[in-house]
Amino acid sequence: MAYGKAIELFLVNGTADSLITAELSNWNGRQLRFPGRKSLIVNEKT
Repeated sequence: MAYGKAIELFLVNGTADSLITAELSNWNGRQLRFPGRKSLIVNEKT
């Protein structure tokens, strides 16, 4: 049985063409998207 996932996006400056952070439920990490650059994935150690 497949379970759903929740993705939370945060628009840092309130617009989609600026810095965006993304968090996936039940995952120890965060993804940052910088305008005009590739994404950066940060794994947080607990």
